[in-house]
Amino acid sequence: MISTPTPTPAAIREDVLAPGIFADEAAFISIAHGVVTLTFTRQVFDDMSNGSPVPIRKVALRLSLPVSVAEAMGSGVVEYIGKLRLAAAESTEMPAGSPTVN
Repeated sequence: MISTPTPTPAAIREDVLAPGIFADEAAFISIAHGVVTLTFTRQVFDDMSNGSPVPIRKVALRLSLPVSVAEAMGSGVVEYIGKLRLAAAESTEMPAGSPTVN
Protein backbone atom coordinates (compact mmCIF):
# COMPACT_ATOMS: atom_id res chain seq x y z
CA MET A 1 0.00 0.00 0.00
CA ILE A 2 1.31 3.42 -0.92
CA SER A 3 0.97 6.04 1.78
CA THR A 4 0.56 9.73 1.05
CA PRO A 5 3.12 11.82 2.89
CA THR A 6 1.68 14.27 5.40
CA PRO A 7 2.68 17.83 4.54
CA THR A 8 4.71 19.58 7.20
CA PRO A 9 2.88 22.65 8.53
CA ALA A 10 4.70 25.77 7.42
CA ALA A 11 4.14 29.50 7.49
CA ILE A 12 2.23 30.87 4.52
CA ARG A 13 3.99 33.61 2.60
CA GLU A 14 1.71 35.83 0.53
CA ASP A 15 2.62 36.30 -3.12
CA VAL A 16 0.75 39.24 -4.63
CA LEU A 17 1.83 38.07 -8.08
CA ALA A 18 0.16 34.66 -7.71
CA PRO A 19 -2.56 34.32 -10.33
CA GLY A 20 -6.18 34.72 -9.32
CA ILE A 21 -8.40 32.55 -11.49
CA PHE A 22 -12.16 32.88 -11.87
CA ALA A 23 -14.27 29.82 -12.62
CA ASP A 24 -18.04 29.48 -12.43
CA GLU A 25 -18.29 25.69 -12.52
CA ALA A 26 -16.46 22.66 -11.18
CA ALA A 27 -17.00 20.61 -14.33
CA PHE A 28 -15.10 17.37 -13.72
CA ILE A 29 -13.61 15.42 -10.83
CA SER A 30 -11.33 12.45 -11.29
CA ILE A 31 -9.39 10.31 -8.83
CA ALA A 32 -6.43 8.18 -9.85
CA HIS A 33 -3.47 6.86 -7.90
CA GLY A 34 -4.40 8.79 -4.75
CA VAL A 35 -4.69 12.13 -6.55
CA VAL A 36 -7.93 14.09 -6.99
CA THR A 37 -8.03 16.33 -10.05
CA LEU A 38 -10.68 19.04 -10.20
CA THR A 39 -11.34 20.74 -13.53
CA PHE A 40 -12.87 24.20 -13.29
CA THR A 41 -14.47 25.99 -16.24
CA ARG A 42 -15.94 29.36 -17.08
CA GLN A 43 -18.34 30.55 -19.73
CA VAL A 44 -16.85 32.59 -22.56
CA PHE A 45 -18.14 33.54 -25.99
CA ASP A 46 -16.83 32.17 -29.27
CA ASP A 47 -16.45 35.18 -31.53
CA MET A 48 -15.17 33.04 -34.41
CA SER A 49 -18.68 31.91 -35.33
CA ASN A 50 -20.59 33.46 -38.20
CA GLY A 51 -23.15 35.78 -36.69
CA SER A 52 -23.69 36.29 -32.99
CA PRO A 53 -21.21 35.09 -30.39
CA VAL A 54 -21.89 31.55 -29.15
CA PRO A 55 -21.45 30.77 -25.43
CA ILE A 56 -18.94 27.97 -24.76
CA ARG A 57 -17.26 26.56 -21.66
CA LYS A 58 -13.50 26.98 -21.40
CA VAL A 59 -11.23 25.16 -18.96
CA ALA A 60 -9.92 27.78 -16.52
CA LEU A 61 -7.90 25.56 -14.17
CA ARG A 62 -7.04 21.98 -13.31
CA LEU A 63 -6.18 21.49 -9.66
CA SER A 64 -4.60 18.21 -8.50
CA LEU A 65 -4.36 17.34 -4.80
CA PRO A 66 -3.68 14.24 -2.74
CA VAL A 67 -6.98 12.67 -1.64
CA SER A 68 -6.39 13.58 2.03
CA VAL A 69 -5.79 17.24 1.17
CA ALA A 70 -8.87 17.34 -1.09
CA GLU A 71 -11.00 15.84 1.72
CA ALA A 72 -9.72 18.42 4.21
CA MET A 73 -10.29 21.24 1.73
CA GLY A 74 -13.85 20.09 0.99
CA SER A 75 -14.70 19.80 4.69
CA GLY A 76 -13.15 23.19 5.37
CA VAL A 77 -15.11 24.89 2.59
CA VAL A 78 -18.42 23.37 3.75
CA GLU A 79 -17.72 24.36 7.38
CA TYR A 80 -16.75 27.92 6.39
CA ILE A 81 -19.87 28.42 4.26
CA GLY A 82 -22.00 27.09 7.14
CA LYS A 83 -20.45 29.65 9.51
CA LEU A 84 -21.09 32.46 7.02
CA ARG A 85 -24.74 31.42 6.62
CA LEU A 86 -25.20 31.21 10.39
CA ALA A 87 -23.66 34.67 10.86
CA ALA A 88 -25.88 36.10 8.12
CA ALA A 89 -29.00 34.54 9.67
CA GLU A 90 -28.10 35.87 13.13
CA SER A 91 -27.50 39.37 11.81
CA THR A 92 -31.00 39.51 10.27
CA GLU A 93 -32.82 38.33 13.41
CA MET A 94 -34.55 40.95 15.54
CA PRO A 95 -33.20 41.19 19.12
CA ALA A 96 -35.63 40.12 21.84
CA GLY A 97 -37.90 42.99 22.87
CA SER A 98 -37.40 44.92 19.63
CA PRO A 99 -40.45 46.66 18.19
CA THR A 100 -42.01 44.90 15.23
CA VAL A 101 -43.22 46.49 12.01
CA ASN A 102 -46.61 45.35 10.69
